[in-house]
Amino acid sequence: MIDHNASDSASPPALTPSDLLGFDPYDDAFLRDPYSSYRKLRRPFHRTRGGLVIATSHELCSAILRDPRFGHGPTPPSGPDEPVRSFLMMDPPDHTRMRGLVSRAFTPGMVRRLRPRIETITAELVAALPDEADLVRDFAYPLPVMVISEMLGVPPEDHERFRGWSETVARSLDPIVTDELAERNQRDRREFHAYFRELIALRRR
Repeated sequence: MIDHNASDSASPPALTPSDLLGFDPYDDAFLRDPYSSYRKLRRPFHRTRGGLVIATSHELCSAILRDPRFGHGPTPPSGPDEPVRSFLMMDPPDHTRMRGLVSRAFTPGMVRRLRPRIETITAELVAALPDEADLVRDFAYPLPVMVISEMLGVPPEDHERFRGWSETVARSLDPIVTDELAERNQRDRREFHAYFRELIALRRR
């Protein structure tokens, strides 16, 4: 777990992933053997060259995540043309209220009703795989995107657009975000919100 507010000043743009995190999650050597890098992190806390403090144990991370003194801060008001802050970046009670609304779609009964459709989508994706395939790109990633798209009422012809927006937003949560990705994230978020405003109006009619 990483405390992004531990640094006394803004991090310079020249920081590498290794400076920021203490390791480079994109490096081939790290991907082959991440545990040797993890063992170098001092317990229970490790301060990186970028000034971040990393909690390195499950016990500490669990305690920090449950401590109200840690969080994202007050939810700022947004204008009519600005994207609403994701509830992933909210603290209680705003987060609790929004999570309560979302959880209604994932009750045990709802999940049981979704199972036949999920099995059908899974079978179709498996059948479409070539002899050699990237399972993340061709199966593990599109499966939840397709299921969530259908849950939200996104028409099949718009699933690829939804997938593109979702991928951009997910990548924006990476520890290192380039200026190009940040710009694309803002653009895709605006398109995403505009699309769903129109879709909600259509569903209401």
